[in-house]
Amino acid sequence: MRKVLALALACAFGRAVWADVRLEVYNLSGDRAAACILTDGAWADVQRAFEAVIEVRHQVQRRIDAYNQYAAAMGFEEVPMSSAPIKTQIKIGDEVFYFEEDGSLWFDPRFILPEELAAKDLVERYYKAICMQEKVLAALGVEKEPEVEQVKEEEAPKPVASPQAQVADAPKPKRRLPVFRGFEDARYQQYDELILKYTDDFNNNRAAWADATPGQAASIHDLRPALVKSHMIEESGGSGPKSKKAWQVDPLQVNVPGDWDSIKQQVGLKKPSRRNEGTAAQNVKAAIKYLVRKGFGTSGAPAKTRPGKRFDGWYTALRRYNGRNSRTESGKRYKDAYAERIIKRAESPHAFVPIANDVKKSRTTRSRKAGK
Repeated sequence: MRKVLALALACAFGRAVWADVRLEVYNLSGDRAAACILTDGAWADVQRAFEAVIEVRHQVQRRIDAYNQYAAAMGFEEVPMSSAPIKTQIKIGDEVFYFEEDGSLWFDPRFILPEELAAKDLVERYYKAICMQEKVLAALGVEKEPEVEQVKEEEAPKPVASPQAQVADAPKPKRRLPVFRGFEDARYQQYDELILKYTDDFNNNRAAWADATPGQAASIHDLRPALVKSHMIEESGGSGPKSKKAWQVDPLQVNVPGDWDSIKQQVGLKKPSRRNEGTAAQNVKAAIKYLVRKGFGTSGAPAKTRPGKRFDGWYTALRRYNGRNSRTESGKRYKDAYAERIIKRAESPHAFVPIANDVKKSRTTRSRKAGK
């Protein structure tokens, strides 16, 4: 567990802190990561802050439980938020508080009310004060004396390249895709390089991917890598064995026997006899081709078969890619909610946008809904 705010304040005002109360932070292996001695008064403040968060956490859990019961009654479930970003923990009594690498308290943000955020923010400030002491001191206006590097007199100064040469010689930063909140596990980042490769080629050769005329290709919007990654998560990001198997071979689930259409032969597929045939690279490439062609019509045929048609946008393409018309718990068509989740996750990587999976309703649930 960590208590650093009091220590930082004491340093800021030139006072020493001597007390018997120690707040410590541990990593997930149980090793102590940081610690801070607190005054009795500071410890009382910390206790109140954590007690407030405990109450918030209880309220959040009640909302999650109620939501899960409602979801089960409506016939769907969600893949829970991943715990992968958790790096450290603070234990106070029987309560354990988990923190992410950036110092955020681990919570499903959808179930916290605006008026409850102040308690969460205060605990995060205490945590960051322990783990990031130099930053806290800087925020308090305490300047750390710069270290002076000793330079030997006999050493001749090294020639400095011109700014233009420095820029030319500087290594190009590696492009990265967003890591979506709730999907931080390593497997969700598995296809980032493949996605970047294919989206770059797509955006430079739209006519070829859509099998479109030059005029049609000009109407196709940029395909953002984050959208493809979000689409993969929606299709095969579940925690069940079927989803995990699909993720390894057919993450966009374009090559499924039950959904076969002969038009898919034109994106490089052949009729499968079972799930997860081919390779991930082949299936992802075929899925992107199929998706963009869905932007020109529901069949997924080459765009040039409708020479007067223009691209309808990625939202419409996603709706047609799934095409399921059943209603969701909110009353929306499934295909609409499906496309909205994919786009929202791609546009807001820091917001947890869960996957909604159907579950088989029990006989009791069906009878209740029928009024029996």
